[in-house]
Amino acid sequence: PWASYRKRKGLTETTYRNYQRIRLRPEQFPSYLTSPEVGFDSYELLGTPQHAAKGFQRPIYLFHKGRGDAP
Repeated sequence: PWASYRKRKGLTETTYRNYQRIRLRPEQFPSYLTSPEVGFDSYELLGTPQHAAKGFQRPIYLFHKGRGDAP
């Protein structure tokens, strides 16, 4: 998925500036979502769907959050 961002960064000056400002990249999502700031406890990879379009062949993760004070 990140390659698609990289390819399109030169479309317009605004797109290029936005691309340069991206701080959270796709490979960082799991560590961010399991950080204390967000609070998921763990995650698992459910799979990567097979699809004719490569853009839809992305991993699907299931994130788990603890019960906390829930009954």
